Amino acid sequence: MAGYSRPAVARIFGVPALGGLLFGWDIGATSYVLTQLQSAEYAGVSWSGAVAGSSFLQGLITSGGVAGALIGAAIVFRVADAIGRRRELILAALLYIAGAVLEVASGSFGTSEASGLALLLLGRLVYGAACGFAMHGAPAYIAEMSPASIRGTLVSLKEAAIVLGICLGYGVGYAYSEVDGGWRWAYGWTVPASILLLVGAQSLPPSARWLALRGKNVEAVASLAFVYPNDVDARDAAAQELAVASESRSNAPPPRLGDRRYRRALTAGIGVVLLQQFTGQPSVLYYAGAIFDAAGVGAVASVAVGVFKLVATLGAVATVDNYGRRKLLFIGITAMVVALVGLAIAFHGFEG
Repeated sequence: MAGYSRPAVARIFGVPALGGLLFGWDIGATSYVLTQLQSAEYAGVSWSGAVAGSSFLQGLITSGGVAGALIGAAIVFRVADAIGRRRELILAALLYIAGAVLEVASGSFGTSEASGLALLLLGRLVYGAACGFAMHGAPAYIAEMSPASIRGTLVSLKEAAIVLGICLGYGVGYAYSEVDGGWRWAYGWTVPASILLLVGAQSLPPSARWLALRGKNVEAVASLAFVYPNDVDARDAAAQELAVASESRSNAPPPRLGDRRYRRALTAGIGVVLLQQFTGQPSVLYYAGAIFDAAGVGAVASVAVGVFKLVATLGAVATVDNYGRRKLLFIGITAMVVALVGLAIAFHGFEG
């Protein structure tokens, strides 16, 4: 649909995408944080030996963010329709700031082993909860406010923002990997980015679709005016689309997750997510620094992994309209199988 404001579209994409970037940043940065916290030379804390000597603690540091994301997702699932996408992003920004401050504070002010680890793990949970809010609010806001003609592209590009965050996290982590206590900077740089997300989200209008579904049609049109400030016809067409969607939803019986019409899509969606988790792909990203370091390749190689992942993601975004999601899914699964076989061969007989 023509007639939209490019600066406005850049904001309704860029601000929510920043929430995804901060999620990816945490994955990349934690890979280096985990390695540095085990170094007596560069950890900058008295409790580096406790981390180095306990695989359980190492697992808690990485999985703390995932556990927090699960908690955040469970909460946002219940409150999302009540608070709206914009408030989800604002809450995500506040939680990002709080989590990052706790993570940095855990290694500052000469904290003891008990207090340092407690603050770090609490920070991981809070930051993870922010990821849960952001990963729901960001794609929903982008999809509900974007012009129909570029909606799919922008939602797909949000995934690229996550991968860009991973690359930046790897890069910053590597830059501080030989700086005393540098891991605090790897986490600390998320604070100004989170403040930018907070300010940006507050400046955005509420989701027009969310307003329309709550019967606030006048406010919904006002939100659409942000995207279509100079094209009344395009704005009216978008408003009509929202009105039809709102009316059909209000007249239809409440959708049920187990309905037959949703089963195939639900099975495919959940199946892809479970496949990603079962293959250990997130673990490889979190432990990339430690894996390459143990293999003698050098932790800088994890930066190359992030860059390759970004290139592959952008390639998928650029070709999805030509080849379709189903074909790209099969290509991706095949590549995953080849990669897993390669990893199995590489680690055969390895004792780390």
